[in-house]
Amino acid sequence: MRRGQVRIYVGAAAGAGTTYAMLDEALRRRSRGTDVLVGCIDSHGRPATVALLRDLECGNSSVVPMHQCGSLDVPAIIERRPQVVLVDDLGTPNPEGAIHSARWQDVDELLDAGIDVITTMTVQHIESLTDTVRQIVGEVPPGLVPDEFLQRADQIELIDISPEAIRRRIAHGNVFDRDARPEQSELFNSEAFAQLRILLLQWMIDRLSGTPVASAPRADVRERVIVAISGAPSGDAVIRRAARLAQRSRASLVGVHVHRPGRRTPAGRLEQARALLAEIGGTFREIEGQSIPEALVGYAELEGATQLVIGTPDRSRHRRRASVIDQVVERTTAVDVHVVSRPTDRPTDRSKRPPVRPALRLNRKQWWWCAAGAAAMAIITLVFALLRESTDASTALALYLLAVIGISALAGRVPGVVAAIVAPLLANWFLIEPYQTLRINDPENATELVVFVSVAIIVSAFVSIAAARSADAARARLEAANLARLAGSGGPDALQVVADQLCSTFGLGGVAVIEDIGGDTRVLVAAGPNAPVAPTAGDLSESIADGVSVVTRGRALTADEHRVLRVFFGQIAQLVEQHH
Repeated sequence: MRRGQVRIYVGAAAGAGTTYAMLDEALRRRSRGTDVLVGCIDSHGRPATVALLRDLECGNSSVVPMHQCGSLDVPAIIERRPQVVLVDDLGTPNPEGAIHSARWQDVDELLDAGIDVITTMTVQHIESLTDTVRQIVGEVPPGLVPDEFLQRADQIELIDISPEAIRRRIAHGNVFDRDARPEQSELFNSEAFAQLRILLLQWMIDRLSGTPVASAPRADVRERVIVAISGAPSGDAVIRRAARLAQRSRASLVGVHVHRPGRRTPAGRLEQARALLAEIGGTFREIEGQSIPEALVGYAELEGATQLVIGTPDRSRHRRRASVIDQVVERTTAVDVHVVSRPTDRPTDRSKRPPVRPALRLNRKQWWWCAAGAAAMAIITLVFALLRESTDASTALALYLLAVIGISALAGRVPGVVAAIVAPLLANWFLIEPYQTLRINDPENATELVVFVSVAIIVSAFVSIAAARSADAARARLEAANLARLAGSGGPDALQVVADQLCSTFGLGGVAVIEDIGGDTRVLVAAGPNAPVAPTAGDLSESIADGVSVVTRGRALTADEHRVLRVFFGQIAQLVEQHH
């Protein structure tokens, strides 16, 4: 069944003439023999609109009754199966008890049923323009229409009217009832209406200036806009700004949230951002990385992104995070960075903010090694304190140095430096006369402690760097081994073999290759104990071909792992093509 076509008349504000234009179009179609059904119309008592509606109802058109709760009766319309349905005020939210929460969802169901729809809306109901509309008029309407729905619209027609013309219509009683309160027309007597017209024109220009669908570039060379997601509620404005940038260049939008190993952000804090991205047609990715700036830039370059959008940090939460923007700018070479300011209701006086000390960021494994190192140093101190009359402090310092090296290699540079400072203090307090004081009577002992601290700090720095290089080398070897195994996969069950390799390589809970044909989905191949069965049932869904997606479920991957993941996706795409 073909999907119905939707024609949207959009104006700057209610009263611009969108309903009149919709009824006029319906009369023209009815004159050509089209079966037109009036789904819902709100004439607001405007004489010209009421006259057109009467002309339409007097012909062969009909009106479907509304639900008792005041929502559109979608099942009745589908059963009636007209050629065209008129639905006014697309952005209106449905009352409680309705099948859908918003009227645009009713329209979407009618379109899926193959019924054409003519509808109306105002620029104030466009989801991605919410923040700008709030700045202009001070509030946003209760119902919003997602940009993803508008992008699928077949026709969007601008209904414009000058402020002078609409004021004349108000004076003649063609916009509001005679008994209307004066404040209802305040919008048209202010600068806000002119700004809404400009906003609507800019939005239409952005829509019309994009590449037509028939000549659109291939998905693999399409521009991409990456937006950094922090999980804070104030990040919605950043996402909407990124959506407008993506819309202007017809780019795909990808929201990226980076968390450190062992410190995954609670899912509840990301649900709002994930839902907003879905509404405006973007995708959500959660990746893992020790350094947030490095992970963001690495993933943006991996995706071939042209623009990276970052919100200014919430200074009341963490003053040190302001350096993230500087580090991102320093690391980028081929990506434009946009910094979006976020409004805050908190005072901006820095002197009133209490200083916030950043916590030591270590994962669980590193904390465990810190505890083991502290225990080792305590045992060394206890043993040599019992034997201090028969042993020399230099022997204890040598063992302390060994413990410092171990802590640096296994727990990181910062714990190693801390251990390098604590060790000589322990030796001075328990093992060097006078005991249980920090005084040093013997100059030779003072020299030993100074040399120990210097050597320990230098060695801990070099050991931590060597450990990091070793980890990078191990990752590179593992990546090469995975690619070699992938290149050698073949045979009649090659698609299943690659899916199994993908699941085991990254330790995922499940992998599935899902094909969507005309709304019917089927799983081509699945791997893992918890394989998803639908594109929306996984943590990551990537389209690799027309109607074919790879869906994974499990942990978040690093930017380097995403690079290998793309090789897997390319191999799976080739195998799916061979399968077909």
